[in-house]
Amino acid sequence: MGKKNTSLGCFFWLAFILLIALLFFINKDNIARVFENTNAMSIFQKKEPQQEKEIEADLQGIQNEIEKIRAAEKAEEASEKKTEIKPEETPNQAQKTEKKDSGEEKTQKDTKPKEEKKIASQKSNEKTAKTEVQSVKKTQENKNKEESKKEEPKLEQKKEKRNYKVYLAKIDSDGKLVRKAVMRQLIKTDSPLTDAIQSLLQGPTTEEAKQGFRSFIPPDTKLLSIEVKNGVAEVNISEDFQFNRYGIEAYQAQLEQIVFTACEFSTVSSVQFLINGKKKEYLGAEGIWIGSPLSVNSFVR
Repeated sequence: MGKKNTSLGCFFWLAFILLIALLFFINKDNIARVFENTNAMSIFQKKEPQQEKEIEADLQGIQNEIEKIRAAEKAEEASEKKTEIKPEETPNQAQKTEKKDSGEEKTQKDTKPKEEKKIASQKSNEKTAKTEVQSVKKTQENKNKEESKKEEPKLEQKKEKRNYKVYLAKIDSDGKLVRKAVMRQLIKTDSPLTDAIQSLLQGPTTEEAKQGFRSFIPPDTKLLSIEVKNGVAEVNISEDFQFNRYGIEAYQAQLEQIVFTACEFSTVSSVQFLINGKKKEYLGAEGIWIGSPLSVNSFVR
């Protein structure tokens, strides 16, 4: 049983990996397109190659000098070990060797501070080179951020807008409910009818409300879909559209608002209402007919 379980586990993971690879291969064009659109590849690409090459060359030169100094120090240590291993010398030779040693010590004392200064200067050069590289990278990142910020408002400015006629309701001086059209400026998209109905469902703006405009469409109503077939717009809305507490006139007004707004488009001549995707014959307890497409002529006041 243990061997079967392990073999099944291995087969499962192999199948999973092959599935991921297959999905990646199928969607490679989409992935490449996303990388191009989002400019994500620029994160992984090196910028300012000439400056980086120059900095790398300076660092390489500094490392070569450090290696030369280390080799000289090793040679001196080896020479000191050889002098310690030599046999006993005569007094004259000892004096000569002492003089030589004293001379070498002086030269070593003279050379050591110079070498230490060189090493210190080289280390400082390395630090400055690193800081320069970091500063260059930071400036490049800041430039990219500033450019992206500048591009965002440009894109917003490029978005075209279009005027749409939306129908609301208003109570006149005689106390009668009157249908009124208002103009709204919306961003131009590929689905203008959907945009207009969505804007209508949001109710009157603050300026429109100050002028006495109101909407009798229930506030929780949501647009689920719109599809135009042979001049008939099938408007699929949520079930909240069925419940209006203001009576039969309010039911008629909410239907008029959608029908008149939709029929402003040349491709729409009538509207068929669907509640949660299903066709119903009557709306609300008052029983207003919605079983067939409604046009502008369906409402007579």
